[in-house]
Amino acid sequence: MNKLASLVLGIDVSKDDLVIFDSASSQTIKVVNNETALQKVLSRCQWLTSDYQIGIESTGDYSYLAMKFFLKHGFTVKLINPIVTKKFIKATVRGKKPDQSHAHSIADIISYGEGQAIN
Repeated sequence: MNKLASLVLGIDVSKDDLVIFDSASSQTIKVVNNETALQKVLSRCQWLTSDYQIGIESTGDYSYLAMKFFLKHGFTVKLINPIVTKKFIKATVRGKKPDQSHAHSIADIISYGEGQAIN
């Protein structure tokens, strides 16, 4: 299976935090799950353009803020069903790579064209 997208932010969402993996730089950051923290991410990461796709695991109310934030800033946002993420991780050779975060898996899933685009 070939990757379709190379510029992806995979976001693992919890009540209090967001873990964000940037597929282009292979860097992961953790921020508070609020609009102020997301605004700081955009301010500090000038390379983030609307060419990036944003992948967010659908976690109900917890993922809503990040989803709306990135949509408002012109990004393509795709939601991933948590069941899909779990199956993707289990399908890897070791079940889960030790250095691979959940956010990294979400970015990989989006890069293969999965996810429901949100408008």
